[in-house]
Amino acid sequence: MKKQALLLSLSSMLFVPSAFAELTMLNDGVMSGISGQSGITLDLDLHLEAAEIAYFDDGAGIAIQGVKISGAPIDHGESTSDPASMQYVVDIEADGTLNVGYDISLTRFEFSDIRLGTEAGNMSGPSGGGFFWDSQVVGNLKLKAGGALSADGYTFESDYTLTNGAFGYVTQGNRFWLDDIDSTFQSIMTLDVATDARGNYLDINLDHYTGEYSVGAIRHSSDPTKSGGALWGQYDKSSNIKLRGGGRVGVEGLTLDIQNTIPNQADLILLIILGIFFTALPHSLFAYSLRSIKAKTVSIIASMQPLYATIFGIIILDEIPLLKTIIGGILIVSCAMYESFKLSSE
Repeated sequence: MKKQALLLSLSSMLFVPSAFAELTMLNDGVMSGISGQSGITLDLDLHLEAAEIAYFDDGAGIAIQGVKISGAPIDHGESTSDPASMQYVVDIEADGTLNVGYDISLTRFEFSDIRLGTEAGNMSGPSGGGFFWDSQVVGNLKLKAGGALSADGYTFESDYTLTNGAFGYVTQGNRFWLDDIDSTFQSIMTLDVATDARGNYLDINLDHYTGEYSVGAIRHSSDPTKSGGALWGQYDKSSNIKLRGGGRVGVEGLTLDIQNTIPNQADLILLIILGIFFTALPHSLFAYSLRSIKAKTVSIIASMQPLYATIFGIIILDEIPLLKTIIGGILIVSCAMYESFKLSSE
């Protein structure tokens, strides 16, 4: 009876309008040979669309339009009608650990617009543009008995690898996106119920969840020659969250005590500065300058970058250039001056 109830509950979870799964009726003889140790494999195809999701308060509202989850195109271009494929493999290990492995094909989550308005289905207010997120993920999740504070808690071990990702913003037919995103992630989270002088609380502890990410290009055009620079980084963070009942005013609220620790905060700050001020911003200004400055002039200015870098290296880092560096700088300046005189004479 319990096995039949298990099969019925799994079937109910899968039977939704946006998910399609192949189900086969099993007789009692087949069911008698199934146990938790045998594991379960779920193959799903997912395609979901919602025209509008809106929230209203006091006669005004905000709506997310064109919500869609589907398979993503390889080039991260326009959306397709293909479903996203997902596989989940569930096993119970010998020590009682629940092991869930998952493999999600290249999937897109997107919405076409954010709009303000006063009438559902006719939100004609200002537009905020849309976003899309493409990713392909392979990972594993383990659930074990026993937490960090007691044997009654739980431990979650998680890791995944994300490849071929893209995150973009779309407005009025224009696109800006981060392309070729790759990421890895590992974490161990414990969940316990504990007691202190203030009473009982739920203790959520993530000790050193670590990862690495990279962005291959910052793009504003499908033309690969018009892309910006790349980004790369690592992170190592620890968090502890204490969740307890009761807020500042009454017992109906909740209180969250959160402590975050970033061991390499200096590296994180320098990485943010490098990505924003020395990669994204200069490349954006370089592309914008082509609207009002001749391409030949821009290329001459760009060719002076090694000279600027050498001068700043002497002033800021006290790095004296080698003779071959000086000769190279003289050649660059000479060519730039020659082109400048040639342009002025014409």
